[in-house]
Amino acid sequence: MNRDVVAALRAIGLDAMSFVEAMRFIETAVGSDIFSRHVILRGSTRLGFPAAELERIEATPDGDLAMTVAAMGLTGALGALPIVQTEALQRLMRAKDLGLRDFLDIFNDRLLHLLYEVHAKYRLPVAYGRRERAAPDSITEVMLALIGLGLPGLRGRLGRDDELLLPFAAVFARPCRAAGDVAAVMAAITGWRIRVEPFHGQWVDLPVSEQSSLGIRREQHSRLGVDTIAGSRIFDLAGGVGVHVGPLRYPDFMALVSGGADARDFATLARFAIGPEFALTLEVILAHDDVPAFQLAQGVESGRRLGFDSWLGCPEGDPAVTPRGCPV
Repeated sequence: MNRDVVAALRAIGLDAMSFVEAMRFIETAVGSDIFSRHVILRGSTRLGFPAAELERIEATPDGDLAMTVAAMGLTGALGALPIVQTEALQRLMRAKDLGLRDFLDIFNDRLLHLLYEVHAKYRLPVAYGRRERAAPDSITEVMLALIGLGLPGLRGRLGRDDELLLPFAAVFARPCRAAGDVAAVMAAITGWRIRVEPFHGQWVDLPVSEQSSLGIRREQHSRLGVDTIAGSRIFDLAGGVGVHVGPLRYPDFMALVSGGADARDFATLARFAIGPEFALTLEVILAHDDVPAFQLAQGVESGRRLGFDSWLGCPEGDPAVTPRGCPV
């Protein structure tokens, strides 16, 4: 395994990647559990200006992977010790005495591993790449909390992987979300064209206690111009939002209008993205070219259902067919 990793890194080129990129590559290849024990990091012993952060990589006889780093260490051109210490170390190495180098590399290995851990702690790509560990990374936990899924009991309810929402945490973290932002997020997650229409009015039934009435001892809501309402329902313009999906191909159209698992998952996503305080109305649009020809058939499974998936035709100029909207 380590020899394959060495060959892959050499094929990419040590001068083409940074120290952190090489460490991420190695950690992904060998695994996080054995990464710190079987990857030896050494400091540079050269005094020339380093052309790259990495100087050398090789597989040791013990099966470990050794990488010489020029970007940081105790010795070398960028080392913390005085130059005279590196010169003395070079004289010992020319005499085949590697004792001092190995002793200093005990500290180099620890320092460079700590440097990588510090980098991984505050950068999402590295921390997210370690999510297979038993404890989830802190950055993902914070982002899940920002979108309202911080508690484990709130996760796994959207019918899709919750981590699909993480790239859009900035949208979900806002208490007031723009219709265009919500439509763009839902389109990116589902792959469908979506338009969100605010102020999609609908009729709301009034309870009997809120309706105007006369002829009783204490007339309720009977002051003209103040609280009198004619009828048993009102038209609520501000409390509704329309979600227009499509034009869709026929299989996707049927998956949404049939009321199956796909429809429930989409409704859950729309409710989560828009908010529970609005009444949602879903309008699914079927592409004009996918309108099925009307035909009579025997049996429920082979026939069309009136008012659901049956059309006598549509004008040639219409780009799509829109069924009647339904509440979500």
